[in-house]
Amino acid sequence: MKRKAIIAISSLLLLGLAFYGSSQARTIAPGLKVGVLISSAGPLYFAGGFQKAAAELAKKDLAKIINLEISYQDPGDSEVETNSALRYFAKQNVELILAPIETDSVRRVLKSKDLPEVPIIAPSSLSENLAGNKK
Repeated sequence: MKRKAIIAISSLLLLGLAFYGSSQARTIAPGLKVGVLISSAGPLYFAGGFQKAAAELAKKDLAKIINLEISYQDPGDSEVETNSALRYFAKQNVELILAPIETDSVRRVLKSKDLPEVPIIAPSSLSENLAGNKK
């Protein structure tokens, strides 16, 4: 009888440890570094706050699944400013870039020689036939 009780208790303990361990594994999963190009100048300057709020909301919603590290940069209104923002993202080793919402800014981003070799997601509709020519 003692032997059955010991086996039952040991089984319950192992089962409890397995459930606890799997619930803790989620919190130590590797994170994802995301670069977000937000508009804080130019014709859609007013959208920058909304873009940042949306990114922070997504980070909060995904917090239990993945650890997001978000960096923000303004692509600016010139190639120099865009290149500076992309160099910053390259130094941060971002793994994904969210493109700006203006088509002209996206064109500058795609033409930049400083664009990191990472996926780019356009969060809004842009001009047709807008594509990068990276090889």
